[in-house]
Amino acid sequence: MQQSDEAQPIEYITPDQPGGIPGWREGIPVIRLFTCGLLSIEILQEVSEGDPVQTRYEALPAERLRGAGPAPACKLLKLQCSLPERYASKDWLMTHLREGRDPDQSITPRRLENIVSMLRKLVCFPSGKRLQDLLTYERATHESGDGYQLAGYPLVWVDADALAWNVKHACLKEQFREDAFPYWQRACAPRHADWYPRYNREKFGRIFLDHRVYLTSKDRGENSIHEKHWCLEDV
Repeated sequence: MQQSDEAQPIEYITPDQPGGIPGWREGIPVIRLFTCGLLSIEILQEVSEGDPVQTRYEALPAERLRGAGPAPACKLLKLQCSLPERYASKDWLMTHLREGRDPDQSITPRRLENIVSMLRKLVCFPSGKRLQDLLTYERATHESGDGYQLAGYPLVWVDADALAWNVKHACLKEQFREDAFPYWQRACAPRHADWYPRYNREKFGRIFLDHRVYLTSKDRGENSIHEKHWCLEDV
């Protein structure tokens, strides 16, 4: 039987406390979630002074994300990421975190608390400290009942959100005939990561340059540059 967080001594950390999370005020994500494809959870390990691109993350091993405890916690994490403002009511979560053979059987409030507890335990720093506001409990309002809200950026960065943001701004830039290249580059870089290692960004840069030339040529009515430059087959 799982025990709740309250039964164990837990040490939490907040960004603003002395010796807190380095780089947070500079917009460096603390937790990176990659949801395009298999779920990957990366946790900030080290911030290189003067060069945030070289910030070091470490992904949780795949085996830590499997099993009776971690698997429902990962499902909860993905559900929270998919919702507006990353908020979900308890009733909604209990319905969508169904377990067992009966697809219509919602989980109990106690089971939801255990899953939330497991998520907080799973996504923690190497020291064992947990992020204070990773998943906060929100009291009922006139619009919804009690629920949980996943922290936003820069505490938690999600690739799908970054992708959507960059595509939106790239389209706006092109609409006003401004330089959209940096936004397309970030949107379509490997795993859509603003903080991806520099060598990969440079590697993909030449492909996005081809795409930019293609768009420019298309505006001029030229056909010498083909859309094949937009694919990633030669990488």
